[in-house]
Amino acid sequence: MNVTRTFITVVGMTSVLIASAMGAGTPMSPRDAELPKLEMPDEFALVFSFGYVNDFMPKDPKVFEELLQNMQRVGINTIHCKYMDWRLKLCEKYNVKMMIDLAVPEHDLKQSMLCGPDDVKATDDLANGDQSFAEAKANLEKVIAELQRVTGELAKAADEAAKTALAKQKDSLEKEKTALEKQKAMVLCANVRAICEQTRGSKGVWGYGLWYDNGTSGSILNHAVEKLRLWDPTHVTFVGSYRHRGLESVNINPGCYGWYDFHWTRGVLWHYLDMHVLHDICTRRNAIPGRYAAYSGLKQDFLTVNQSIAAGSKMILWFIGGPYSRDTYEWNDDQDLVRIAAEVRQMYKELMLIGLPTHIFSTPTTKTHDNKPLPNPAIPRWFKPIPQDFWTQVTGGEAMLGFFDYKDGKKAIYVANHNAFAPQEMTLKFNLDDQPTVKIFDRKHGGWLPLPSKDNSVSFTLSEGGGELLRIEN
Repeated sequence: MNVTRTFITVVGMTSVLIASAMGAGTPMSPRDAELPKLEMPDEFALVFSFGYVNDFMPKDPKVFEELLQNMQRVGINTIHCKYMDWRLKLCEKYNVKMMIDLAVPEHDLKQSMLCGPDDVKATDDLANGDQSFAEAKANLEKVIAELQRVTGELAKAADEAAKTALAKQKDSLEKEKTALEKQKAMVLCANVRAICEQTRGSKGVWGYGLWYDNGTSGSILNHAVEKLRLWDPTHVTFVGSYRHRGLESVNINPGCYGWYDFHWTRGVLWHYLDMHVLHDICTRRNAIPGRYAAYSGLKQDFLTVNQSIAAGSKMILWFIGGPYSRDTYEWNDDQDLVRIAAEVRQMYKELMLIGLPTHIFSTPTTKTHDNKPLPNPAIPRWFKPIPQDFWTQVTGGEAMLGFFDYKDGKKAIYVANHNAFAPQEMTLKFNLDDQPTVKIFDRKHGGWLPLPSKDNSVSFTLSEGGGELLRIEN
């Protein structure tokens, strides 16, 4: 991909460079070029998750299989969960990809900085490996508790002999603590390396999921990503952050950078800004954007999905839950994620073929994202208007547009409604010498449908919060 600097227009402010404004431009680590090149996923991932840090998915293979059958039936193509070999076999059977959760304690690779990628061999038995981790963790916690007790007594001790004895005991406990920390890291690394070696090349895996809380430094994540790049370069790692914080510091490429902003409760302007920043990061680093998204209501969710896709997102992980009950394991076909899957499931492969957008533009808007009148219609903040000499112009409707190039030279446009509660009658005019052949993606059945063109213009309807993918073939 070409390295680009995307200019953004801020209403009432001077145009500024996103890369400068957000501190972008951190160089890649020299180590990145020495690592195996990553293979990209072959389809967009719509991810069902029960959360992170603990594994809430069914432990009974029969119950887990029933969950995958429902996911396959409705078109939710990816599940975020702890790795178990029998789970992967079932995912492969039902063509549901696994995003391997590396935030569960026994597989949390962020805890492994004391262990290098070549320090361990893969554990022979992951069940035993998990037990070994639990034992190492318990032993470490016991020593830490004793160290805290001794440190407290030392602070209160008045007798010199007692102080000397307690100081020696403290020193011994600190050494034991250091040794146990290394042991814990070694066991954890051996477990994750085993996962990587078992899943390397598997079509049942979408990638790995590293949780990036905002206190995690880039150096910790780079240590984790380096291991995963060495142990399994056939799958990307999703590194996500709140509002893109700190992503520049992850300068060993994980393959998928992501964000969350919960814009329906915390402000849609972050949604607009984050999309642009992630597009910039991923364009410069040859990665793909992903994101977490919160359920906010079906029409609101459609806007989130379609605008994110127009900005190049190739994965959306839903935060948290969905059509499946954590308590009863009952499935609900009326939940939002099922409705979203019905809209996008036919596009999963196509969305990977178009790559990242070369341009992201917006029309002026007269209404807000939640359908309230704007006193001063304008281009939404963080967007650029379509240049007057650009090859496509919008002559009707209010939307954001992502422009894409296929490898064979064909062009694509993803048009996403700016309004979650009002449809848009869109008209696009092409400044081309010849009448273009324009097709619109058939969301219900897959494939392409002809879109009538007259005077180098096409018209179509965007539903509330909706989006449409167009292909221009000449």
